[in-house]
Amino acid sequence: MDALEKLLLLEQDELEAIYTGEADEEYKELLNGIVEISRQNPGKLKTFCARIPEDDFAILQVIYYALSFIDGWHDCLFDEIQRIVSLAENKRIAPENIDVLSSIDIGHLYDKDKQFYARIIDYLFAHIHPGNDKEMNLELLNLLWEYLFELDGDDDFPQMTNWINRLQELARDKDEEISETAFDVLELIADEYPAHPALDKELLKIKKMQTLFSYNGDKNKHLILWFIRTALAVALFAYFWEYKWVRMLLWLYIPLNLFGLFSVLAPEYFLKRKLRDEK
Repeated sequence: MDALEKLLLLEQDELEAIYTGEADEEYKELLNGIVEISRQNPGKLKTFCARIPEDDFAILQVIYYALSFIDGWHDCLFDEIQRIVSLAENKRIAPENIDVLSSIDIGHLYDKDKQFYARIIDYLFAHIHPGNDKEMNLELLNLLWEYLFELDGDDDFPQMTNWINRLQELARDKDEEISETAFDVLELIADEYPAHPALDKELLKIKKMQTLFSYNGDKNKHLILWFIRTALAVALFAYFWEYKWVRMLLWLYIPLNLFGLFSVLAPEYFLKRKLRDEK
């Protein structure tokens, strides 16, 4: 029984332990077995990967993790990235199963071949577009977050301007989830390349606009809750007004309640003012 046949017999938690690096030495031997098959019979390994149903994608995660460390298999890994993304685009697998690609040790690939790393990033960006389902674009953005987490600000990528511009475009998307997720990815780049000319002051403006957009969506809810709490408090004060300690408590309640109203209304004012100042 070779390593691929053994993989089919493992439970989900055993497979997860292998590609997260928590497996015992017994299971780590499987990784060596996969490496050996990749060298002796690469066609068998490719066919095996293509036949794995999405319910068993944990098997693919082990294989992708193993192949990340093998020189000469970069193109095959890229083929697998294309295959998985294509399956999701054509609705042959659920978008969330794109996450199987997160098991690729992108940090190792980054250190070994930055041109190949940039090629992967370019490909993922190219497949985020309005023609996709929202879930598809979100999964690709989440995968980009994991891959771009490896960025080192000392490394120069000619594609960086394109990446930043694309993320800034997505960060302005009307869909709140797309906008916030794109901005999270953009922040990773900004942390490593704070002086990059493509960022300029747009990064901060986008964040403030997102914060304001999100706040406006919740403001009415906060106001309704404030009115409900205030109405209940007024009713209780009226009912127990004959007690002296209740009348004294009113002096504490009034400023606290007004401060609560201030905390609901003030952020919008200050955010708008900062945005006006920066225009």
